[in-house]
Amino acid sequence: MGRGCVAGAFLLLLAAFFFLKAVNEGLNHDEQQFVAPPVLLAKSGALPYRDFALLHMPNLVFAYAALDHYTSWHFLVARLFNASCAWTIVALVFAGCHRLLSTYTPWPRLGLAVAFALLLCTSTLAIVTNGRTWNHDPALLPVVLAFFAYVIAARGKKASAWLAACGCLVGVAIGTRLTFAPIVAPFGLAVLLLPVSDWRQRMKLAAFFSLGVFIALLPAIYFLGTQPEQFLYGNVQSQRLRLIDPTDEWARKTATLWRKVRYFFKVVMARDWPLFGCFFAVGVSGLVMHFREGRRSPVWSGALLLALLLPFVFSGALAPTRFQHQHYYALTPFLVLATAFGMSQWRAWSPWAAGFVGLLAVCSVARAGSEIVDFAVPREFARWVPVKVHRIGQDIARRTAGGRVLTLAPIHPLEGGARIYHELAVGPFAYRLAHLLPEEKRPRLRVCAPEDLPAVLAQEPPAAILLGAEDAKLETALRQYGELRGYVHVKSYGKLTLWIAP
Repeated sequence: MGRGCVAGAFLLLLAAFFFLKAVNEGLNHDEQQFVAPPVLLAKSGALPYRDFALLHMPNLVFAYAALDHYTSWHFLVARLFNASCAWTIVALVFAGCHRLLSTYTPWPRLGLAVAFALLLCTSTLAIVTNGRTWNHDPALLPVVLAFFAYVIAARGKKASAWLAACGCLVGVAIGTRLTFAPIVAPFGLAVLLLPVSDWRQRMKLAAFFSLGVFIALLPAIYFLGTQPEQFLYGNVQSQRLRLIDPTDEWARKTATLWRKVRYFFKVVMARDWPLFGCFFAVGVSGLVMHFREGRRSPVWSGALLLALLLPFVFSGALAPTRFQHQHYYALTPFLVLATAFGMSQWRAWSPWAAGFVGLLAVCSVARAGSEIVDFAVPREFARWVPVKVHRIGQDIARRTAGGRVLTLAPIHPLEGGARIYHELAVGPFAYRLAHLLPEEKRPRLRVCAPEDLPAVLAQEPPAAILLGAEDAKLETALRQYGELRGYVHVKSYGKLTLWIAP
């Protein structure tokens, strides 16, 4: 079997890996805020910020809505979209590492590329994040593509076009996840440091890059201009509301920079020691060798961008109010690429370095084995998690006969074609903080607090109430509304319970 067939078989195996994760991974409540808004846009033309609250940047809403327009399997198609993004990231890193290691003989070169891909996709950061309908993979993919666009531009052929594409990809990433905003600085600086002797040419290239960023950010700029209060609340203010919640002592304790950095070293690095071990042992020293060679190194520009990029990606991971494992996932492809750049400089010690990387890749696979087994076993169609959610949604829609469903889990009714309340389009996330906002401000922001529910529901009372998705305390107002008006429990779907109007 030739090397091309082995590489193709490996990539197909990875595709199956990501597919199984997408269809077998349990539903996380964070996914509610990413699935429901696109459905409202696709099915009723409702716009984010204007018609319902959105607590993230707008790009992903339109990407999912384009898919939702042609299917009612909203959760499944969103999961598969994320899995495709994750697979593409790994495939790009695999191809990039293989190209970087051109000084190695063919089979060891392929083996190292496989090892680097395994270090990436079996890291705890990747396994925790990949396959869910979050905005991590769809935002990270354009950053990885932007990196390769910059590397191609640095070779000098059609540099203006490639840097415009690079800027556009950076803008797409920021318009998908705001924590990538800091990466404009390293990309912009790297453009100014391109090996071009004429400063006018450098400024021209920087202008093309900036134009690309601006064009890609036009959707966000539009909403900032037309719905400034709602846009700023969704992307900036809402993230800080937890800090003034007197009942949320945990948020205030964990929002400090020190706690976030300590979590990174104590938990993130400890769990992914094979990935970080490769980076610090092989990657850092190899990057230093690149810088010693200076511009004589054929991949100096790429190594420079990586060194500039990693601190800014890390700063973006620290930006959210509370730390969570998946926030640091954005580092993973660049840690692997930096290690591959380093490997390209380990010429005298290449067999030892290659053996070390291969050993740590095996350790990474072994460490993740038990987690992989949980989702990697093929299951029949009816047992796929998105299929079970879809069938619950169909049953809810049949029982409500076109009425609205009051719930903090909007994915389920929307899967069956039932309607929800726009004030709860992002599930529990705006609802649980709305009481911290002035009462007169909530309608403008398209959110409601528990005490607002009777007024919100007065015009069109719910045909059903779906409970059990969140803790009982958060759902108290929903439950009390149903009990006072005689709603009857008619069906349970695991921990979810459906209550129908009398």
